[in-house]
Amino acid sequence: MRSFFFLALFILLPLGSFAQDPGTPALKGKQIQRIGLQLGVSMPKQVFTTINDPAAYPDFNNPARFTAGFYSESGTHEYFVTQIGVFYTGGGYKINEAILRLDYLQVPLTLSFRSPIVEPVYLQAGLGPYFGFAFNGLMKNESVIERDILSIPGGKPEDNKSYSFFDGGLNFAGSVEWVLPGSQILKLGVSYHLGVFKVSNKYLYEDDPDTEINTGAKNRIFSIHLSYLLDLKK
Repeated sequence: MRSFFFLALFILLPLGSFAQDPGTPALKGKQIQRIGLQLGVSMPKQVFTTINDPAAYPDFNNPARFTAGFYSESGTHEYFVTQIGVFYTGGGYKINEAILRLDYLQVPLTLSFRSPIVEPVYLQAGLGPYFGFAFNGLMKNESVIERDILSIPGGKPEDNKSYSFFDGGLNFAGSVEWVLPGSQILKLGVSYHLGVFKVSNKYLYEDDPDTEINTGAKNRIFSIHLSYLLDLKK
């Protein structure tokens, strides 16, 4: 887990300093300041880091979930843009008749490089950390539904629910941007959340209190989204 964050810091900190220093001669250009709304579809899955037998989870499907939120873009130069926002994102999985649904509020911080293709069309690509809080969860297996599945991770399995409130990792993002007349911008983008934190807890199996369950689940969420932004500099 530490290696992912050290990698993110190694990449982001030098670029962030370079992008935000208005005195750098190569960065004398148009400033960016925007706010916008994003809507899209996410396709979540989970990987289980403590399970070595892939046959234990056959027919792993990626159920489509809804994602939406608002965010801002800013930069002292139009080629380097910092994005931060608040998003609802659906997580979970579907395995045969078993369904897990997790509802997250996520805060990604992304540093992107922005370059014109053929004006007014631009290409944007970036990465950065994200942090998430699960405010709702549900597990369903045929007709059995369990809603009380979230807890703060604790040291004792008997005190834990099956899933944690917290998530975090790296966000990889890319988009194509169309600058419309006036102060409007449309963007079609994709993102991939690579979870670093384990979102599952160690807990005791309800039907057998002597059995400890620990899947070591981590989120993997791919999203396709459309954004509408207003340019505050116009």
